[in-house]
Amino acid sequence: MTQRLYGKHSEKSSKSSEAQASEAKPKKPRGQAQGSKGHGRTTRPHLPKIEEVRDLHPDERTCPQCNEPFDLFPGTEDSEIVEISVKAYVRKIKRMRYKKHCKCPGVPGLITASTAPRLIPKSSFGVSIWVEALIGKFLRCEPTNRFCADLKSLGAPIAMGTLTGGFKMLAPLLEPVTSAFLDKHLAEKRFGGDETTWKVFEEIKDKVGYRWYLWMTHSASVVYYWMAPGRGANVIKNHMAGLNLETIIIFVCDRYNAYQCWAKDSPMIL
Repeated sequence: MTQRLYGKHSEKSSKSSEAQASEAKPKKPRGQAQGSKGHGRTTRPHLPKIEEVRDLHPDERTCPQCNEPFDLFPGTEDSEIVEISVKAYVRKIKRMRYKKHCKCPGVPGLITASTAPRLIPKSSFGVSIWVEALIGKFLRCEPTNRFCADLKSLGAPIAMGTLTGGFKMLAPLLEPVTSAFLDKHLAEKRFGGDETTWKVFEEIKDKVGYRWYLWMTHSASVVYYWMAPGRGANVIKNHMAGLNLETIIIFVCDRYNAYQCWAKDSPMIL
């Protein structure tokens, strides 16, 4: 306190040793080194090519001074521009029908070709719509509302309730994939794990509030997420129940007691 009140003060600030050291070394410019060879433009040989011919206007095919017509030079000067064309369209399915002339029993009088395959029966949306919806949801973490807005800009609006109902119908189709991920996951030997709060606005019996937890375990080849209403040790125990404990399992986590309760039951878990 004495120093603060009566000690010597100076408005001059002395630079720290680290700042002086950084000023002594010249800063290396960011980016590619000047004069080094670049990698050139990225080639895309797998993309289909649509030729577009650009020609001179008829008034430009003659000499502007004497009006003598130019001769067409063999060959063209070519360049490439990468474009993306996204367009919604409607598939109109026309099923051919045949009428029988015979009187054989058990054969209908009118035979119609089979219906077009649909991912969801009687749905007016094709497979490509649901593929884009699933990729947007699980690969790009895109909100459903944003996906609906994108489709609306393409001229194909879809109600959010329709997408939500479709996701519920598609969920059972993904269960075999999820099960295969978990089998591969539990066959590995080193994991990282964590959990965080996750609000789920759905009332369930004997649970107060909407606080759920999003759990994650990470192995060499699989990152596995699942949600649970609680945060107890039984959640991680049930999830890791299929581990092969004949060899040592390494689990990297924080000091949360749930992981310690699970690990103390087996000496092979570190």
